[in-house]
Amino acid sequence: MDEKAWTEVLRATVLVKGKKVLLISTPKGKYHFYQLYQLDGYNLQYKAFTMTSYDNPLIVPSEIDDAKATLPDHVFRQEYMAEFIDGGVSLFNNLTINNSPEPTTRYFAGIDVGRADDYTVLTILNEHGHMILCERWRQTEWNNIVKLISNILQDYRPETLIEVNSIGDAVYEMLSNVNPTIYIDPFVTTSKSKQDIIENLMVANQEKTLSILGHDWLIKELEVFTYQYNPKSRTLKYSAPSGFHDDGVMSLAIAYQALKQYKTNLRAPVLR
Repeated sequence: MDEKAWTEVLRATVLVKGKKVLLISTPKGKYHFYQLYQLDGYNLQYKAFTMTSYDNPLIVPSEIDDAKATLPDHVFRQEYMAEFIDGGVSLFNNLTINNSPEPTTRYFAGIDVGRADDYTVLTILNEHGHMILCERWRQTEWNNIVKLISNILQDYRPETLIEVNSIGDAVYEMLSNVNPTIYIDPFVTTSKSKQDIIENLMVANQEKTLSILGHDWLIKELEVFTYQYNPKSRTLKYSAPSGFHDDGVMSLAIAYQALKQYKTNLRAPVLR
């Protein structure tokens, strides 16, 4: 719930003596709900309670144990153990910024193709996982975008994955025709493949095997990128919050997937 919904709207409606309010939520970082929770012990008007999924008599404990074994640790601790985690909304904390990445002999790229008001983003990593380039375009003719991307790929010769959902398939064909000497493969984004590449990116960030350039817009995308958890299907849906873009995050995740997929293979560019 937006903080203003409580402070500016709802709170004024419960000023009548004797009225009580129950504020119930799964923790989601240390934000407004956490601040209210902390008032227990300092303000006699507030009392806080915490219950984990193990306290729910309707849930079989073995199901919770299975969730612990299959979900990312921060998700399990937040969604099942009701823990307030620093930056719980953000999946990418403590980003490593490196504005002077060293050149290497091989490069790997990811292209996320934008639709409508989204951006088309090209990200290139060196073989150590350091970002050396991240460019984005929006509201530009596709022919121009394809030409710009083709020129960059020609310069760096990266082994590239491009997202081919929707308009991406046409852009993939255009790039292949414009420059048949570049090495580029299609990447199909599904709920499963998106979860896989995002979680790989999260691990790379945590283990410091990934660094990014200090673009303000990209840092913001990574910091606000979050997930929705479905307790019934026990699945995660990764996305940007409403009103934000995640094109840079997806391009980076696809580029990191290209690095993982191709790094151990010595492959020469294929003429098409």
